[in-house]
Amino acid sequence: MVMTTDSTAAAKPNFVVQTWLNLVRFLKEVKAELKKTNWPTRNELTKYVVVVMTTIIVVAIFLFLMDKAAQFLAGHAFNIQQTTR
Repeated sequence: MVMTTDSTAAAKPNFVVQTWLNLVRFLKEVKAELKKTNWPTRNELTKYVVVVMTTIIVVAIFLFLMDKAAQFLAGHAFNIQQTTR
């Protein structure tokens, strides 16, 4: 019986080593991409935060008012008595 050895199998790293090498390569690529990123300045970031917070507050007030209007209309349509807590 003649046994043959596959030379490519010996050169191929096992699963754990290959996974580790892929992870290291991925993190190096992430670092390179982050260096290319155009980050906002502190002033721009402050403006963006103000816009987002203002939008959240306006939408919250709008939804609160729509909820109260729906409660009012449903209460009158179905003659529901409001109880105070």
